[in-house]
Amino acid sequence: MSDFNAVEEKLAALRGSNPREAAEFAYVLAMLHKNAGNDQEAARFGKEAISLFDQCEMESMEQCAAVNVVVEGIALPSLIHQQVVRNRLDPIEL
Repeated sequence: MSDFNAVEEKLAALRGSNPREAAEFAYVLAMLHKNAGNDQEAARFGKEAISLFDQCEMESMEQCAAVNVVVEGIALPSLIHQQVVRNRLDPIEL
């Protein structure tokens, strides 16, 4: 069983200081909710992940490289950015 609260706490702690890593935690929350069948929350966190990635420079492979490998059972892609979030959450409307 995933601990949504722990991931949300980590996201909250990173939002202001590290939007790049916060984006990964928002993505993890989106995927956890998608897997749980909660498309509304998946969309909410997916949109937040995209918004956080928009705050970061995401033009090189190094900038798109995932900081985390696995969070709460969700494996992050080795390269992650806005379009990856959209693709992984498809068909959920973002």
